Amino acid sequence: MYLTPQDFTQKVVHNPRMLHPGGTVGPGKYTRTRHNTPTSPGLLARMKETAKIMIANCRLNDKCKPKHMPDRVIGQPVPGQPGKVYVDCTDEERARRLQNARQCAINNLATKGGIYGVS
Repeated sequence: MYLTPQDFTQKVVHNPRMLHPGGTVGPGKYTRTRHNTPTSPGLLARMKETAKIMIANCRLNDKCKPKHMPDRVIGQPVPGQPGKVYVDCTDEERARRLQNARQCAINNLATKGGIYGVS
């Protein structure tokens, strides 16, 4: 038996606890390419739906200015993100935003089975 390029560039992944449409959890499989990019139509559709939910419920209208950027960008629009502007944030504010984003994700993406850690 000879190895083919696909042996190195893609892999079928089986997952015993995969999310399915409607929020059900069960066995499933998808294909990962050499860049770990999902190609399964079902998984891609689920990722798009998840993005819509997160944007609708968890999106902020501003973004913390990266530390390496000059202060003059404060109040300026964020490239590629219409409607968002840069704001100055402390380290505590950055940490709080991450914690809030995680909590929002838990609240919006949790299923009846509680697989995201909701107790």
